[in-house]
Amino acid sequence: MLHVGLGETQLNNLLASVNLHYLSVSGLKTREEEVGAALESYAEESMTKYLNMESNLQENTHGCASLIGQKTGKVLNVKIKSKNCRTCDVAKRKGIVPKDHKCSKNHTGSSKGMEPALVVDMIRDVIDKGVNIKEIAGDDDTTGFQRAQNVLKIKLKKRSDKNHIKKNISKQLYAIKKNYKELSQRVINYIMQNFSYMVAQNKKNTEGVTTGLKAMVGHIFGDHSFCNTKWCVFLENPLAKFSKLPYGKPLQNPELKKELDRIFIKKLSIQAEKLANLASTQTNENLNQILATKAPKYKHYSASNSLSYRFSATVAQKNEGHRYVHEKTRKYKRRRIELKSEKSNSNGIAEVLEGTTYESNIDIEDDITDQLEEIPTWKQITAEENFPIIVFDLETTGLSRQSDIVQIAAVTENETFSAYVMPSKKITPQASDITKLAFFDGQMYYDEVPVESSPPFEVFTNLIAFLSKFPFKPTLVGHNIKTFDCHILYNQLNKLKMWDEFCLYFNGFIDTRMLFRSEYPGRQSYKQCDLVSDFLGESYDAHNALYDCKSLFKLVQLHGNLASHFCKHTFDGMYPKYCQNDLSFKALVENKVMSKQLAKKAASTGLCKKHFILSIQRNGIDGLRALLSQKNSSGVVRVTASKSIIQKVYDFCYVK
Repeated sequence: MLHVGLGETQLNNLLASVNLHYLSVSGLKTREEEVGAALESYAEESMTKYLNMESNLQENTHGCASLIGQKTGKVLNVKIKSKNCRTCDVAKRKGIVPKDHKCSKNHTGSSKGMEPALVVDMIRDVIDKGVNIKEIAGDDDTTGFQRAQNVLKIKLKKRSDKNHIKKNISKQLYAIKKNYKELSQRVINYIMQNFSYMVAQNKKNTEGVTTGLKAMVGHIFGDHSFCNTKWCVFLENPLAKFSKLPYGKPLQNPELKKELDRIFIKKLSIQAEKLANLASTQTNENLNQILATKAPKYKHYSASNSLSYRFSATVAQKNEGHRYVHEKTRKYKRRRIELKSEKSNSNGIAEVLEGTTYESNIDIEDDITDQLEEIPTWKQITAEENFPIIVFDLETTGLSRQSDIVQIAAVTENETFSAYVMPSKKITPQASDITKLAFFDGQMYYDEVPVESSPPFEVFTNLIAFLSKFPFKPTLVGHNIKTFDCHILYNQLNKLKMWDEFCLYFNGFIDTRMLFRSEYPGRQSYKQCDLVSDFLGESYDAHNALYDCKSLFKLVQLHGNLASHFCKHTFDGMYPKYCQNDLSFKALVENKVMSKQLAKKAASTGLCKKHFILSIQRNGIDGLRALLSQKNSSGVVRVTASKSIIQKVYDFCYVK
């Protein structure tokens, strides 16, 4: 009854129309009082709830601030403070741990404390970037300037904003307007106009401002003793009339003059220096207007990172104009096209390397041998965080790459491996003079002293066991190994059918001769003994594999800067095997299709002439181009990206 607005008469009429007994007035009144008390209690609870909500909503939940350069007029820094994060609030309401996210809540203080905190954060950020700030301009409604000086321990000059100064004066005039009928809207506008002119005419002139404030008030009351002939016509024509005062006459009310003296002379005269050095924050207001179009205040964006994104768009528009949209879009479109191209190239290279892996009826064709053969992939050398380094050295029966190994040593920081190997070839006199090693009647001698030696298979089995102990694949480091040691090691292990197993236990090679050439260019000598002498001030028994390893390990650890050059100077463990592919490019080099250096580069990545032909058979010149111009993670091309060279190779290798 109370909810729908019915009284006793209407209710009983309704009951009578449906043939129900009517209710007595006293009974209705009793029930009304019972229900009414409950309604009053519920309404009071509701009003209290929404009163608290209204109070909370009146506090700003976010704040934005900007720092704009005086010379450029461009945004230099912006900051946002927010008291809410929607993701955290939802998780709290559900009683769960919030998911990983970029939390937008970065302020727990009061709403009034946001602006000073924003000012401090912006100035700190700019100083951290190496830019010194001499002065800042802003309104006088916050303690941000003082806080910045106290917190950051810096000296700043504060310049007030002329628009905020005028706004504050205007508020004071409107506050006393109700007490003085002469102070109409038109008169207030005239006073503010005179104030603006006075400030503009007395920039950096403190005395001029002090005099101007007195002249301003006196002028409108007919006292022209402080006026200037540049702007006051009454000094030359006392009978002139005011164009914007009532009846063209000066104001007469002495009480009003006292009020204006209080506002302009007593209060503002002591701030004459500030008024003489006013600045403008109009560019900041313009930025705020742009932000209002992207993040209207009636929409709640501050509980997520959406406000930050919209503020960033505002800054981009302010600094770069609307063209930033096209520039960024063009940039990301270009990057998207590049990624698509890279993906396409990656798939194309994979198909060329693998051959045909899936095609209708391919399994019933007569000869698919060529399609099954895979072209070697280009191994990418990667460094583990604590990759072990093993320095190794060989002593051989001669200076040829076909020589036998007679001594091998490997050294790490805490481990040592050393063994003498029974050769199948005679040690040349020249090699014996250098290494002091000799082998007669199954006995090895070092400096004419018998030493224990073992058959090659046994020695290299023990070497593989030594390498397998490391949790990460070690890198084998040696001096001048790229041209000598690794090739002899390959030939010896390949002869024993142990090379493939050996390769399972190391990451690659590093030649310290190349490393020191790169790190210390311009030296007269890069021999190991000279490097050890110059850098360590030591001498050692050279051409003994174990002593060579120990001195080289110390040299590399102290002066090799190996961590910085690891990927640059590490080469594939299969390099000595791949170098055998050089001969397959002989015809291409002789016919000047490609240079000798390019042939060596191709061979060192595992390619031979047959792989060129396979790539052409699989995808024509595009397949060859994909193979030769393949890039590693550092952007280095596998062989060449030259269109002319690729075309020459294609013309030479293509079989119709």
